[in-house]
Amino acid sequence: MLLNIISLNNIILRKKVKKLFFLNKKILFIIKKMLQIMYFNNGIGLSSIQINLKKKIIIMDNSIKKNKPIIMINPKIINYSKYYTLSAEGCLSIKDFFISIPRPDKVVLKYINEFNEKKKKIFSCINSRCVQHEMDHLKNILIVDYFYKIINLK
Repeated sequence: MLLNIISLNNIILRKKVKKLFFLNKKILFIIKKMLQIMYFNNGIGLSSIQINLKKKIIIMDNSIKKNKPIIMINPKIINYSKYYTLSAEGCLSIKDFFISIPRPDKVVLKYINEFNEKKKKIFSCINSRCVQHEMDHLKNILIVDYFYKIINLK
C-alpha cells in the first residue's frame, strides 16, 4: 500500500472501495498517516483511496489550527440541502487544477468514528463541500469529471 497521495493519472483512483467491517491497529495507524499526509500537503480532506486503501474512510480538518480532525469510517450522506452554492474546488490528487462545482449547502452524514462510535452530523458551507468532494472519491468521481460534464465530452 502506498502512503503517498496518488495522482490523477493513476487508475487506483477509479478502483472500487469497500465497507470497513472492523477497526484494528493497522487501520488506525493508516488513519494517522492520512492525517499527516493531509496536513503536510495543506489539504482539508483526504479519502483512503487517494493513498491506495480501498476502504470507505475519509478524514477532514478545516479548523484554523489544524487540530480538530474528523475521521469518518463508512460514511453515508443521508440528506442533502435543497439549496446549492457554486464554489471552486481543488484536489490533492490533481495539482494546480480548480473548478467551480455546484453542491448542496448542507449534508447530513452518518458514519463511524475512530472509536467505533456511530455518529450523525450536519455539515455546512466549506465542510459540506469537503465531505461531498471526499465522498465523490469513494464513488470514483474526480473533479475533472465535472469539467468533462460541463464541456459535454463525457
